[in-house]
Amino acid sequence: MTDWLANGNLPPGLTLGDECELRDPATATGAIAKCRRQDLDAEEVKEHLRNGKQVFLLGLTFDDRISFVLGEDLIIRKLKFLDVVMDELGDSQQDAHAEMDASFALLTLELERLLGKLEEWFGLPRPADS
Repeated sequence: MTDWLANGNLPPGLTLGDECELRDPATATGAIAKCRRQDLDAEEVKEHLRNGKQVFLLGLTFDDRISFVLGEDLIIRKLKFLDVVMDELGDSQQDAHAEMDASFALLTLELERLLGKLEEWFGLPRPADS
């Protein structure tokens, strides 16, 4: 992820969000730089990277549909479905149960696409079915 931020070599479908956490792995105390609501292409962020800090948390957007923060441990935090996904649900005249089913199906499919891409980008094996 450090390369993604330093060189802009993001996989297709991903764009940088507006937050990151950078840490210096060379020190025991681990100097930390946290950026929120920040342009991650800014020179000040690049300077931290040139000085040896590495990405530990990175805000990302997937296909302009899901925003999230990805940790170095590959844990997804702050998952948010963006307006385009929510607009697809629309104002339904269905009953509450049918509307909940439709929402669940759409959000599950979006999440499945994201998890499939993370598996592809990081080469992670899926757990075996029991």
